[in-house]
Amino acid sequence: MTSGPTTHGAAPSASVRDLEAYLNDPLAAPYVDAEVAAMMLPDAVQLLAVTGGFDAAASERLVRLAMAQVRGAPARCTVLDLRMHADGSVAQYELLFSLVTVQRSRRSRGHRTVLVLAGLPGAAATLGYAAIGSDDFAEQSFSSGVDALRACGTPAADEAWARWDASIGAARPPPWWSRLLSVLEEDLRHATLDSVATRMGTSSRALQRSLHGRRTTFREVL
Repeated sequence: MTSGPTTHGAAPSASVRDLEAYLNDPLAAPYVDAEVAAMMLPDAVQLLAVTGGFDAAASERLVRLAMAQVRGAPARCTVLDLRMHADGSVAQYELLFSLVTVQRSRRSRGHRTVLVLAGLPGAAATLGYAAIGSDDFAEQSFSSGVDALRACGTPAADEAWARWDASIGAARPPPWWSRLLSVLEEDLRHATLDSVATRMGTSSRALQRSLHGRRTTFREVL
């Protein structure tokens, strides 16, 4: 299966277009794809998240999103939401460290970073607690996103976090997507639309409709 922006069915052209639109006007609408998300608040607090499978292309997008500006100035505080990222592999840690490097350099210029962690083992906890304890990457970590926004001084933090949760909810893959990936991993070489649909207990037409809803095709997933 292909990696990069097409992972989890994010069409590369749409991903690039949406990313550029967000960077041009981050207050207009959040950016959400299958791997990363971003939302800028009017008080120049930016929320970033790892929402799914994280690879080199997603790492590059996350760093670009972190550099978004409001009215010609960078965000004054970043809330890095790692609740959905629990891969503790060294490779994942290294990919996340690209963002750590950027945020560490910005802190010397007054930028603040706070983390929202799920409290589960994995790269999120490793990154968060190790970074806080050993360098100047982030100031605090929270299990509550509302508390993280309050630490950044965001007014109406409850409402802002609710909007963020609703935005990234669209990035969570539905159950059928996980089943599709599982079926493909079992026999990718001989997989056809009909054979995979049969294994999933559905019709090829229904599977095609589901894939179209995620802006991808069976061929692109392979």
